[in-house]
Amino acid sequence: MKVTGFLRYWLAGIPLLLCSSLLSAESPFQLRSFDAGFQVTNYGVPLGSLTLQLTLTEGGEYLYHAHTRPKRLFDWFQAEEVQETSEGVLQNSHIVPHAYEYRLGNGETSNLTRLQFDWPDQRVWTESGGTRWSQEISPGVQDKFSQQLAIRFDLANGRQQVSYQVADGGRLKRYQFRVVGREWIQTPLGRLKCLKVKRSKEGLAPDYTIWFAPSLDYLPVRIERDRILGRYRMELKYLTLK
Repeated sequence: MKVTGFLRYWLAGIPLLLCSSLLSAESPFQLRSFDAGFQVTNYGVPLGSLTLQLTLTEGGEYLYHAHTRPKRLFDWFQAEEVQETSEGVLQNSHIVPHAYEYRLGNGETSNLTRLQFDWPDQRVWTESGGTRWSQEISPGVQDKFSQQLAIRFDLANGRQQVSYQVADGGRLKRYQFRVVGREWIQTPLGRLKCLKVKRSKEGLAPDYTIWFAPSLDYLPVRIERDRILGRYRMELKYLTLK
């Protein structure tokens, strides 16, 4: 399995017992800007790294960005870097994406996909490979990256099972998350009590296990996926809250 493929499926796809991401306006939970770094391994062998950054403004706008880099030794997994960005606003604890970008590789040879959300007309425009098209959306729809922020709000509000409609690949897909337990996870920041969550897509069997730390604003600190070639794990290595 390609290391950037592992990262992409989570980012795309690590953000409802509800059928949308609309949350209570009275939620006391607030996201904070942060910088974080993760390492990807296969049975302990380092494969690559990911940096994750969330920037929030006083006006309620957010910029969420990830950059993945495979280790040179393992370029045969995937030689290109991956960058992923979601921009939007927080409205009364609602995640409202405005734009999404996925870039594979660098320079002129990069593969770029862009989404633009037109909420007044309830449509999302997708541009990829020189083709542009649109589809209808309803309130609460997320992009493949913004759902990471939405799930953190839902977990903070005590949701045990949630699902999201996500604009993904030119159509809407449903991602489900279910809390299956609580576990202590050892991290560079110490031993953290986490919610253990299973993620599935389109009603299929769970494909990811994610550990969210309530003490770190429900940031995921470990993500695992079992494949034929082994267990792929992404773990938090550093975090700066702002």
